This record gives sequence, structure tokens and C-alpha cells, in this order.
Amino acid sequence: MRLKPSLTLDAASAILDSALAYSRAENMLPMTVVILDAGGKMIAGKSEDGSGIMRFDIARGKAGRAFGNITKRV
Repeated sequence: MRLKPSLTLDAASAILDSALAYSRAENMLPMTVVILDAGGKMIAGKSEDGSGIMRFDIARGKAGRAFGNITKRV
């Protein structure tokens, strides 16, 4: 059985590019952005040059925590 993704890779990539463009426009430090599916698995992620080595783990943890907070309210 093949599961239907809730977000296509193209859509996820567009969201990531938009988030990174925003961070550059606001002169933020190099960013790492991840997108998780409803089950908490990573769909896509992008990291800018100069972003720290642990940033993917941190970004995934923050995204997972935010997802956990949202589901608790529902």
C-alpha cells in the first residue's frame, strides 16, 4: 500500500525557499529549515552555507515540538 503524501516535494521546496529568502531579507544568521509530515517524519530540509552542524537536529526538534503543541490544543 502506498500512502498519499500530504505535501508534495515541490510544494515543500517552495516553502523552504521562501523561508530562507525571508531570513536573508531580515539579515538573520544562516538558517536551517525542515518540514515534517503529520507523523513527525521529515519531508524536506534545506540549510544555508555557514549554518551549524547540529542545525538539522535542532530544526527538527523545534518543528516537532511546535507540531506537538498544535495537536494538544485540538
